[in-house]
Amino acid sequence: MIGRPSWWGQAFEHVAALAPIKIVVVRWDGGDDAVVEWASPGTAELVGMEPRDVAWRCISEVYPQRYLPQIIEQFRQTREHGRLAYEVVRELPTGRRTLDAVSVAMGDDLFVSIALDVTTEREAQRRLEEVTRLTGTGLYHWNVTTGEVTWTDELFRLLGYEPGEVEPTTERYIGHIHPDDRTFVAEAVARSEAVVNHRHRIVRPDGSIRTVDARGEPITDDDGQLLYVLGVVTDVTDEVELERHAALVQRAEQQQRTALTLHDSVVQALSTVVLALDLDEIDTARTEAMAAVEAAQLVVADLLAEVATVQGTIEPGALRVRPTDDGPA
Repeated sequence: MIGRPSWWGQAFEHVAALAPIKIVVVRWDGGDDAVVEWASPGTAELVGMEPRDVAWRCISEVYPQRYLPQIIEQFRQTREHGRLAYEVVRELPTGRRTLDAVSVAMGDDLFVSIALDVTTEREAQRRLEEVTRLTGTGLYHWNVTTGEVTWTDELFRLLGYEPGEVEPTTERYIGHIHPDDRTFVAEAVARSEAVVNHRHRIVRPDGSIRTVDARGEPITDDDGQLLYVLGVVTDVTDEVELERHAALVQRAEQQQRTALTLHDSVVQALSTVVLALDLDEIDTARTEAMAAVEAAQLVVADLLAEVATVQGTIEPGALRVRPTDDGPA
């Protein structure tokens, strides 16, 4: 076998110093501890030490003691399988770190571990999951070319599933849409080349109904070819219910005002008319009757104006009092 050139070791250490990965070479004879034979600068920095201070130290002197059983178990599994991929979360002198790591057995007692610090990415993912959970927002990714669809955990929950319980597909999502809303949503999905915003209801497996706002945004290549669609689905059931309740309260308040107006302006005037008729005061009864009619006209006009704000302009015929021979209209 051709030997390595003289510059090999120096080049390797130079690359290891520049690369974002953390590399450590460990010798473990099957006991309760192991020895670090070499560590990249990134590994040493991770544990708050200099590379020269890490080499030829025991694992128990480099990492916090409470992690030693876990590390030894990882070496045991690596020896058994030849290779082990794993994620670790550890409190180190540089703070709480999350690492994606791979250990490879180079023999019965020599192991190389390579790790990538993904603390920032995992923390961003955790915060995103927390925000989506608190806001009831689910995210999806639809690869239009392959048909593959992925949902975030919150979208599974929004549809009434545990995360990963079912396979996410566009057909499954559309199947959860309320029958009365399904046609226009399916048409919106078919127009996936444009940004889509719509509100619709979904029916969960237990029969409960939720209202959601959905937005899908297409992503294309430089030639305008559709690649995939990113979407956001937000549960707005509580918001819709509050709006409905507020509308009911507003309507009840308006009806109360109308009833009070009718009582004060019309009912009391009609009571005066009845009293005048009982006293045979015809002129007074006629005057009060006209006042009651005018008050009723104002109430009706206000009601029609309120309806017009919802249904558009209404122009009813004027309410008239039939003229008599006894006086003007």
